[in-house]
Amino acid sequence: MKKIFFIGPKEYCNAMRLIGFQCLPAGNKEEASLIAEEIQDDALILVSQDLSLEKKEVVNLPGLVQKTDPEHLKQETRKAIGGDIMLN
Repeated sequence: MKKIFFIGPKEYCNAMRLIGFQCLPAGNKEEASLIAEEIQDDALILVSQDLSLEKKEVVNLPGLVQKTDPEHLKQETRKAIGGDIMLN
């Protein structure tokens, strides 16, 4: 069974830990990259887009990258899940 790791800001880690991910806080892209390199190959690595990594074995999740663009999170969610989330 693969382990699922989340790398991101400390505030995000608290939420991701609640759904069962092994969380590794990182404050910047360099720190996130070093952490990702230390994780074994059979793991799924999810990274907050705030710390986006250009590695084929990493999945970047939408984050709070562009607070001034209200459509940005919608666009990033579409990329991540392949469609819109309908909230009523």
